[in-house]
Amino acid sequence: MTGRTFVPDDAKAGAPSVTIIDHELWKNRFGSDPNVVGGTIQLSHKTYTIVGVLPAEFRMANKAQVFVPEIEEGELLTEREDHSYRAVARLKAGVKGRSDEGIAL
Repeated sequence: MTGRTFVPDDAKAGAPSVTIIDHELWKNRFGSDPNVVGGTIQLSHKTYTIVGVLPAEFRMANKAQVFVPEIEEGELLTEREDHSYRAVARLKAGVKGRSDEGIAL
């Protein structure tokens, strides 16, 4: 892993927007730039700071390439049984999505 993983403060309301990208995205989109950590990426019209790059052997079954922490807000701060997840994905070229689901890279 290059950079770092998420830390608890990343999930606090009002925390800076951070992301971890997978090795393939780092290689294909960023040309394996060793200085990508600390750089930024646009996701759904919001700027995120890249804090880490996952190792090449890390794979998600859904082929996700970008990971953001789930921000704890409101009732989620007291819900200890909430095990929901959100996913962020890059749409295949030519595929249209709803504007609130699109990712601009």
